[in-house]
Amino acid sequence: MRKGENIYKRKDGRWEARVKTGRLPDGRVVYKSLYADSYQAIKEKKKTYEHSLAAGDRSPGRTDAQKGIPTYGGLALAWLREQKDRNWSPGTYNKYKNCLHQYILPYWKDRLYEELAQEDYEALMKFLHPCVSGSLVCTVNTVIRGIGRFAARTEGLPFRLVLSSAKEERRGVRRTEILTDAEKERLVRYAAAHPTLTNLGILIFLYEGVRLGELCALRWKDVDLANRLLYVRQSLQRIQVSEGDADAPKTMLYFGPTKNGQNRAVPIHPFLFPLLEEERKRHHSGDFVLSGTAKPAEPRTFTNRFHRSVEACGLRKIHVHLLRHTFASSCIEAGVDIKALSEILGHRTVKITMDRYVHLSMKYKQEQLGILRVPSINRQNFRL
Repeated sequence: MRKGENIYKRKDGRWEARVKTGRLPDGRVVYKSLYADSYQAIKEKKKTYEHSLAAGDRSPGRTDAQKGIPTYGGLALAWLREQKDRNWSPGTYNKYKNCLHQYILPYWKDRLYEELAQEDYEALMKFLHPCVSGSLVCTVNTVIRGIGRFAARTEGLPFRLVLSSAKEERRGVRRTEILTDAEKERLVRYAAAHPTLTNLGILIFLYEGVRLGELCALRWKDVDLANRLLYVRQSLQRIQVSEGDADAPKTMLYFGPTKNGQNRAVPIHPFLFPLLEEERKRHHSGDFVLSGTAKPAEPRTFTNRFHRSVEACGLRKIHVHLLRHTFASSCIEAGVDIKALSEILGHRTVKITMDRYVHLSMKYKQEQLGILRVPSINRQNFRL
């Protein structure tokens, strides 16, 4: 390493120089790596690049031939435009768009696509792992893989990166906690003793296992008291508006299909039935269950009210989605058939239910272990 020059010799024998190209919105410096076969060559290349950058050249250091080679940013944005024309929901499109702009383009935007190497990918992963969840790293990999396939199909450029598997990314990720029996009882008693629409929503979460967006989109016409069923047909979320007038709103409420794209009927729990039956008398069929009006309560509004209820009953700070996990685990511990539970939750496969949503309590594990039969023995004769 040449002190002060940001130049060092790599293990593969090449020399690398890092050049500051800008800063991220949070103040972190963005660097570009340059490569050469000798110290003098990389020093000269770095100097030329810095002079071109200072002169305003958007592609400094490249020959005219190189400037015809697509950059990673150019291919990535072309891939994103193609995805917008596909039959993706706005929520899915914005998820990948935000991932691309926040976690990939700040580091690879101006790199020549063919210059990207495995070590660049590994450096990106090393940077992301301490900062984001395993599921977000999986999303980053999905975007990188999609761009790679797009480049191979449209430009004939091979995709050489070896991406880590979803299993590797989720390894070591902290499993979602659930409410203990005591916490669940405390929350249920509080919600039942303080009959508000928010607390009714909490009880629906705990005894029906719906998703937050599905609960916010639920109308009273979806509550079939005659057959004791809840019909889950839509999901509500606030999404970014991708393009449009600068003066127009940047976000909008979007009613879309459920996460797996399928409607489902969920049996109403006997505990909930009289509560829903009584509340139904006060509303029109087109009113939303959580708001009591024709205007929905959006997810962030319900989440804020949920946190106030949790704080009021003296529980630790928890995420609203934890109630869905608690419902799934409680069902398994109560002996509910796993296939029935998977359909109630709206999962495509039983594997998703078992791998991601079932978190058995230690008390239940101890009870299950106690089922093991032991032959009759005289313990007094058992000595070590």
